Amino acid sequence: MRDRKPHTSRWNWFLVSLLLGPIATFFIVVWEPVTEPPLEPMHPFKRLDDRYLTLAFLAVVLTIGALLFAAVRSAGYMWVVAGLGAAAVVVFLVLFRRARQKRMAARAHALSS
Repeated sequence: MRDRKPHTSRWNWFLVSLLLGPIATFFIVVWEPVTEPPLEPMHPFKRLDDRYLTLAFLAVVLTIGALLFAAVRSAGYMWVVAGLGAAAVVVFLVLFRRARQKRMAARAHALSS
């Protein structure tokens, strides 16, 4: 009988790519392209929309951790934690979207004046 360890690694990479692929695509679509290098170091909490995006990413990571813990340990309370984390992700993404639209509208107004 053949050993299945080499195939397990491929299966794990496949699952990881299914998880990280949409997240990476989300960031490629959402983040603004860099037009010129910044003069000062960027801080993730400087602008309100960046703050919400950072918090949404943190909530995604914690929610995935809670889901994995709940699935491995069969802990019912972690399913509740994962559900709350998913709700937090949605709230932060909605707040991010609103803050980004407000900032873009102010930017367009400043450029048109």
